[in-house]
Amino acid sequence: MHMLFVTLLYFFYLLIYTNFAIAETNADVTATVTAYEHRNYEATLRRLRPLAKSGDADAQYNLANMYRNGRGIQADHAEALKWYHKAGEQGDARAQNILGFIYKYGDGVTRCNTEAVRWWREAAEQGNANSQANLADMYRTGRGVTRDATEAVRWWRKAAEQGDADAQINLGLMYDEGEGVPEDDKEAMKWYRRAAGESS
Repeated sequence: MHMLFVTLLYFFYLLIYTNFAIAETNADVTATVTAYEHRNYEATLRRLRPLAKSGDADAQYNLANMYRNGRGIQADHAEALKWYHKAGEQGDARAQNILGFIYKYGDGVTRCNTEAVRWWREAAEQGNANSQANLADMYRTGRGVTRDATEAVRWWRKAAEQGDADAQINLGLMYDEGEGVPEDDKEAMKWYRRAAGESS
């Protein structure tokens, strides 16, 4: 049951967080955004490819999304992976976060928790809350890293402080169970309330 929930959560994440995003850097990028918004994917691809090939990390990330989602082109996970890697290697936290999921779940690659941790750590260190929460879970369960409840708490706290409700719940659970932190019902309730949207 837990694995089914995690798998569904993964696919929900991909639907929500692989939306098209391009930084507003010049007129060509603006034209690319306009083409995409008008669902003119052919024009979008014509504009994105040269930007991506020239090393623009935003363009690489968005080109990867188009290949992954089959927007204006046949879906091609290998090509998407290539462009996510290029963007991730340049420090794009969005691409790094998606690479974490790809490696954790073996989406077109051999499953590798160590590689998932690597990408999530890079994005987490840049402040990506989703990656911080995922990295925390890896520390709590000991997948791809040595199990370390204190590290799990540290990363969940970082994500929770950014408003990530799942991280707030998990941080509350850690206080509830006294795992990685001293047991503290008051602190647990504080995080549960934040997750529920209540002020603490």
